[in-house]
Amino acid sequence: MGRRSVASQVEGAKKHGMLHLIQYQLTHVPPELFVSASSGPSSASPGELAGTLVRLDLSFNQLEGSQAIPDAIGSLTALRELYVNNNPRLEQLPSTLGNCIKLQVLDASSSALNSLPQELGRLQHLRVINIDDTPLQRRWEAKGHLVQRNEDDDPLTFSFENNDNNAPTVSTTISSPSKTKTIQTPCQQILRKLRLKDEREQLKLELFDLLRDKTYRLERHEDSVAASAVLCTALHRVLKLFPQAIDVRSLLRNAERLFPQEFSIETFEKLDASRIRREFDVLRTATERKKRAADLELKIRNLYFDRIDPMTVEGMLSDIKFLIKYAPRLFPKEARNVNGEQIQRDLVALQQQFARERAAAVDKLMIAVKTLYTSAHS
Repeated sequence: MGRRSVASQVEGAKKHGMLHLIQYQLTHVPPELFVSASSGPSSASPGELAGTLVRLDLSFNQLEGSQAIPDAIGSLTALRELYVNNNPRLEQLPSTLGNCIKLQVLDASSSALNSLPQELGRLQHLRVINIDDTPLQRRWEAKGHLVQRNEDDDPLTFSFENNDNNAPTVSTTISSPSKTKTIQTPCQQILRKLRLKDEREQLKLELFDLLRDKTYRLERHEDSVAASAVLCTALHRVLKLFPQAIDVRSLLRNAERLFPQEFSIETFEKLDASRIRREFDVLRTATERKKRAADLELKIRNLYFDRIDPMTVEGMLSDIKFLIKYAPRLFPKEARNVNGEQIQRDLVALQQQFARERAAAVDKLMIAVKTLYTSAHS
């Protein structure tokens, strides 16, 4: 198809809001979608298409290269449907698609797509993502990130509900006489993965800003540019060991406890990332143990409230806390060797041992005090 035909289609799209450029042998999106009207009589201004274009179909073309779909597509803020399926050379989509806040449908099936921009996870109205028959789909399915759908399920459409994180939740519900089962759709799985990736990237930036601007105040360093670069490189090594967003968030909260107190280029060039990970795991285990103990205490208190003598409950809680605290000494290394009665006997024996040690220490203290005051009065 010639350039005149493309231009006429663009002109028509300004009126009815739909642009179909199917089988035009396009290698990139026509610039007519984005150039200023002053560039020529057949050109459309960004304002016109941004406010009217709701459907863009670029399927069955030869889109290829990093700029096959330019960043300017983010200016189409009224866009609701984008079809780039059956472009066998299309490998990626621009991150500026995250600016198309009304986008509901994205079809990139039967393409060479090997990644999706994480910014798509921010879109609140996106209800259809199709990456069938792409390298990305095959890779994610092989890694277990994307579970193949059942042909009886609706694979792409889902509904949004509010949750604590103000993020859309998605579900496909299958009811039976005995139970109701909620299954994640592929679209839900994709969006969840993108949101977690986007969250992790945002947390990485927050961590870098925290260390650079507040913890170490590198703007005061004699070579702030070099210092920032060294910090960035060191963080890159560390964050390789923190692939989950939840761990990066915890690392951010505990940064001042895990990173060196003082900054020097030499220290951070030799920073041991594995040491930070080990200390993080120890800290997390201790925190989780305290949290579980506190939760258990609350549950037991609620369970026996007004039903049992409070002194009895206090004793039970004391034993449970003791059990959790000294679990490594009381539990066997192998699960198959766990014996409840033996653990109870060991717990009592350990408590008695500690009691004897405390009593012996008190006796020694009393003897020392009596000796001290006897000498003073002599």
